[in-house]
Amino acid sequence: YGKHPKQIKAIFVTHGHSDHFEGIFPLLSQSFFVYRDASYDILFPSKKQADALCECASVAHLDYPFPHDRLRFHIPTEGETAAVYDDGVVKATYIPVSPHEGVPHFSVMIEAEGKTLLFTGDLSERLKDDDFPKVAYEREIDLVVCEYAHIQAEHLEPCIQKSLAKQFVFNH
Repeated sequence: YGKHPKQIKAIFVTHGHSDHFEGIFPLLSQSFFVYRDASYDILFPSKKQADALCECASVAHLDYPFPHDRLRFHIPTEGETAAVYDDGVVKATYIPVSPHEGVPHFSVMIEAEGKTLLFTGDLSERLKDDDFPKVAYEREIDLVVCEYAHIQAEHLEPCIQKSLAKQFVFNH
């Protein structure tokens, strides 16, 4: 995209399904030797998977030690809402939602320049339990980026109506 990896400050992953994080590996791999001036925080919801990524990247580079001083993984506590990143410009809060297919899931609320953006992460087919982040009902959100791969519109409509969000965007 014409950006140098040293311009990346943080990476936020909502959950450990491969279609949501497999692009991290090439970045980690290149950051070993090519982009030595790159340094970023990676917010990843699974310690086991983060450890496996680090190990895989190290093995791919002839067992060179993973550069934890430049490529820092942070694992949110499952079931706990917490601000996990704040560089004075961007603040990210991980909000736990129902696990999907046994994998811990988080919504990620990003706050910057007086705006609030909420990424829902995967939503289950019928919005079971606490799938949809309740924060969208409790405070005004400028934009909700809603995962729309496993759910039907009629199940999501009540959440949209109840929310205080100004806008929704749907993706996968």
